[in-house]
Amino acid sequence: DRRGLAEMAGQMAQTPQYGSVEPSAGPAHTVVEPDATQRFKTSRSASNARRYTAVRVGFGLLSTVAAAMYLGGYSRPHHSDTELYHPSANSCGKGCDQVLDDSVGNGTQYDEAMAMSHVRLSEATYCVGSTNPTYWNCTTCDAGVAVDYVIEDNGARVLVGYDSEHEYVFVAFRGSYDVQNYIDDLDALFKAPYKDDKSSANVMAGLWDEYKKLYDDVFTAMQETALAHGTTKLALMGHSSGGGCATLLAFDVARGAVSGFEAKDIKYVTTFGSPRVGDPTFAAEYDAYNLNSARVTHFEDIVPHLPMESLGYQHVTTEIYYNEHSSSYTVCDDSADGEDDDCSNSCSPFSCTSIDDHLSYLKVVIGDAGC
Repeated sequence: DRRGLAEMAGQMAQTPQYGSVEPSAGPAHTVVEPDATQRFKTSRSASNARRYTAVRVGFGLLSTVAAAMYLGGYSRPHHSDTELYHPSANSCGKGCDQVLDDSVGNGTQYDEAMAMSHVRLSEATYCVGSTNPTYWNCTTCDAGVAVDYVIEDNGARVLVGYDSEHEYVFVAFRGSYDVQNYIDDLDALFKAPYKDDKSSANVMAGLWDEYKKLYDDVFTAMQETALAHGTTKLALMGHSSGGGCATLLAFDVARGAVSGFEAKDIKYVTTFGSPRVGDPTFAAEYDAYNLNSARVTHFEDIVPHLPMESLGYQHVTTEIYYNEHSSSYTVCDDSADGEDDDCSNSCSPFSCTSIDDHLSYLKVVIGDAGC
């Protein structure tokens, strides 16, 4: 860590390229600057908009989703309890022979206690819009967590800070503020943002646009927080589209696009109800970094099935699939032949329609209702 921090301090003094960082000077981005005299500081929001409009253009996908929702139906949230619990032993999907102590071949070692910490922090992104300590009092605002930065842009929000219990820098992305609007306005067109690095990987255009407007300030906040706390260890997380942004950030860190960090610094990537981020090429390149990456899904949650595979999308590994009541989970085999059809895909094509399941993960209510 010391060598990485020393290199980071030198790199920050150089003129940044894409993937290093430069604080945004425009009015669209606002970052809460750290203040040595206090642990937290009131953030300045770039927008007072609360309703999240993730993307701009929907196309033929909407009619298919609407048909699936009509045939399958969906309900409002009914999972209201947020207590910790002790689920039954996990099962495994097609890759049972690859699973040992929740560890699978691509580097994922699923730790449910850590996932609980990450889902609680992901929920806190919906509740906390300031680094002022008096605001760190939501249901899932755990002690030992210091929020050093709140970054906001047109309804998107990211918390960056330090977890003293686990001794890592965390980056938590808030998800879709209005899930139904996110589904209705989903921009599933492809974008190829990595051509300069000789990669043909494609990602979802709407998700990339959301991530792009945040990443300069997020990179800066990560560097400053790492320097302040003396560690480059990272935990990246998020719910819904926020999970997709966490995946894009993990990919950038792993490929060396964030100065001062590298793949080995990523201790955890945990997403909850993330949409598909990109095509099979993106999934393969992401998986090749062998990250400790858990893609948590819940029963018939609709969002992990968007955009559809028929449009050329494929999830990254490794799926951790929870049953309806979150009492047990399956470590899925989605590393060899694409996604594991015995996990969340088992409800396809007409039953994967639940917004209810999207708003509850590990029995933690997600969104404003959980605050």
